[in-house]
Amino acid sequence: MEGGGAGRARPAAARTPTGTSLLGLIKHCAGVEHAYVVECFGRTSPAQPVSPDYEADPNADLYATADESAAFLIARYRAVGGAVEAAIAEMDLDSVGRVPWWGDAGRSHWGSSWCI
Repeated sequence: MEGGGAGRARPAAARTPTGTSLLGLIKHCAGVEHAYVVECFGRTSPAQPVSPDYEADPNADLYATADESAAFLIARYRAVGGAVEAAIAEMDLDSVGRVPWWGDAGRSHWGSSWCI
């Protein structure tokens, strides 16, 4: 994204009324993939996605802030991808995960085959 003359302006530009941008989608996907595949299955990883302040803005993971460059967010996404691949390699298809932010529904069992 950084090459080819795209620079920061185009991938960071808001494309919707919520402010969603291409970089925001990369940021969002990194967080979702890490949460559902790594955290919900009890794994840990040194790769940590950006932790937006959802209290301040519920859409905070859908756009890049001024401090979040394309290179930074892409590197985070790649690191998370490695953590997700490692977590999947460690699991069986019948591994059980729990989603704490789903409340009571998150306490029920769901398998890695559903997630993958």
